[in-house]
Amino acid sequence: DMPKPHEFLSAEQRDGSTLQAEEIYKETWEWLKKVGCAAKVSPQLLERYAMCSARWIQCEEMTNRMGFLPPPPEADPISVHQYRHQLHEPGGAALE
Repeated sequence: DMPKPHEFLSAEQRDGSTLQAEEIYKETWEWLKKVGCAAKVSPQLLERYAMCSARWIQCEEMTNRMGFLPPPPEADPISVHQYRHQLHEPGGAALE
């Protein structure tokens, strides 16, 4: 039987939506069970994976709705330029 996921995986978010981590947890556990690996993956590891995946989806949805946010007006222009340059370099500071 699937280990019961913690409640925080389906917590209500500030915008009123529900975090999708519990759904991801259940789908992933079912897949692991289907391929014969469910007993080899700890529930804690599965929860962490589900939470990270749900937050990634949440960030992508926010980016689609709002676009990328500009740096604050008080940001140092040189630092902002260096950061933007790193975004386009392989192995740069930000994830692509």
